[in-house]
Amino acid sequence: MLEDEQIDELSRELDEECVQILALHQPVARDLRAVTSILRTVIDLERIADHAVNIAEYALKIGNEPLLKPLIDIPRMAGMAMEMLHSALQAFVARDVAKAREIPLQDDAIDQIYADLYDELLGFIIAGSDNNRWEAQSVILLFTSHSLERIADHAVNICERLIYLETGKIMHF
Repeated sequence: MLEDEQIDELSRELDEECVQILALHQPVARDLRAVTSILRTVIDLERIADHAVNIAEYALKIGNEPLLKPLIDIPRMAGMAMEMLHSALQAFVARDVAKAREIPLQDDAIDQIYADLYDELLGFIIAGSDNNRWEAQSVILLFTSHSLERIADHAVNICERLIYLETGKIMHF
């Protein structure tokens, strides 16, 4: 969490560098696509960092409390989201368009887990309990799963940026 400010600062620096390149060099065609793709990817990475901080804060709020239910779906979502992000970054660095087209296909599975978890946790909240701790924990787990789902969405965005950079085609998965 302490590194979030460093990430924010790096994001601002890269943003300024991209704006300077645009203003001073007036790139065209592929070079322009490269600058804009990098600029937008930096924004996605900064937002991913924000979600990671949120997840860490949610974990601290739960602490060592007994869990409402075994954590199965959230660790699975976390693993899938991190794999998508890792693969998206590898594809971006390698300029691997084929890989960038495959990665977004994994997003539907994360979306489904999130939807199922949302319904289940909302059920806990609506049902209520004698102990408000379960409702509070349900809300924290909802926020956590939402952040993981958003991290996966940002990984998809990175793939879209790479496809645009390499092909000039705007894709939305």
